[in-house]
Amino acid sequence: MTPHEAEQLKVLQQLGRSYRSMLGAFELSVGQGLTRWRILNQLYKETQCSQKSLIQQLKMDPGSLTRLLKAMEKEGLIQRSNDPQDNRLSNVTLTQQGCAEVNQALPKRSEFLKVILEEFNDEELRVFQGMLNKLERGCEKAGLKDV
Repeated sequence: MTPHEAEQLKVLQQLGRSYRSMLGAFELSVGQGLTRWRILNQLYKETQCSQKSLIQQLKMDPGSLTRLLKAMEKEGLIQRSNDPQDNRLSNVTLTQQGCAEVNQALPKRSEFLKVILEEFNDEELRVFQGMLNKLERGCEKAGLKDV
C-alpha cells in the first residue's frame, strides 16, 4: 500500500467512525433512529406517498424499507393501503400518532443539528457538502464497475 493509499484509507475509516457516531447521537438526541426519522419526516412533508416513491426519494433498499414500514405500522405510526388507481402500488400515510411523534421530534432534531454543526461556518459547510458529493459520485462510479 502506498502512503497515498494509506492516507485515503484513514480518511474513509474516519468517515465511517464519524457516521456511526452521528447515528448514535441522533437516536439519543431525537428519540428516533435516522432511517426511521427519514421515513417519518418524508411522510410528514408529503402526507401520503407510495412505497415505490419512498424507495426512490430516500434511496433505500426495498426490502429494508418494507421491514421498517411493517414495524412502524405495528407501532401505529403509519398506515399502508393499496392505491385505488393501481393495485400494485402501496400507499403510506402517517397516522395521528406518527404526526405527533414527528412534531415532538422536530425541535430535538433542530437542536441536534445546531450542536453538531456549530463549529462549521457557512463556507466550510458548502465545501464539506461538495466533498461529500464527490465521494458519492466516486461510490456510484465504483458500483458501476461491477455491473
